[in-house]
Amino acid sequence: MKFEDYVKSFLPDTHVILGIKLKHLSLGHYLLMRRLDVGYATDTEAKVGFSDFVLALLICSMTYEEFIAYLERPDFIKRLKKESRNMCKVIKKEDGFNLFDKMKNFEIYLKEGTKMPLYWEGDNTSDKKSGAHWSQTLFTTAVSELGYTRTQALNVPLVQLFNDFYKFAESSGAVSLMQPDEEDQIKETIETAKKESQTACKI
Repeated sequence: MKFEDYVKSFLPDTHVILGIKLKHLSLGHYLLMRRLDVGYATDTEAKVGFSDFVLALLICSMTYEEFIAYLERPDFIKRLKKESRNMCKVIKKEDGFNLFDKMKNFEIYLKEGTKMPLYWEGDNTSDKKSGAHWSQTLFTTAVSELGYTRTQALNVPLVQLFNDFYKFAESSGAVSLMQPDEEDQIKETIETAKKESQTACKI
């Protein structure tokens, strides 16, 4: 694993979409989106609408605890409509506004926030897979083995949580993190395959 990627995981890039400054993507954000049936948090490909987009932006603009408090307010629906109107004001002020570009920017934010280190399967990997969802495994390991509090596990950058989780997994022999040169070789192979595929499609 490249050390630069590990360092960056402690302070990911800042994203501002429709005037809303997003916090670094966290496990808490994922669980909230999953609980509220936001299309971005499904395990399978799902159609994402404008309502999913708006709710996802609001969730990711707060900590887990802040959004829970926001959700439990008696005037939640009223405040949600106000936030939607504020977004519309931003939209009207922007010349040549393209909603799909904004949604694509959010997808980039999600992709950056869910980047995992590359690894090889270890010798101690069990053939029997756990029935637990990956998010539960991640949260439980973070709290029980890595020394995170429940609040920290829900709010630290997800990429940081992934890095710590896989380093712990490497220590137990479950995986072996790739060396920087191995990562570069894998990425180069993937890019070559993509180019060859694109060339084949043009023929």
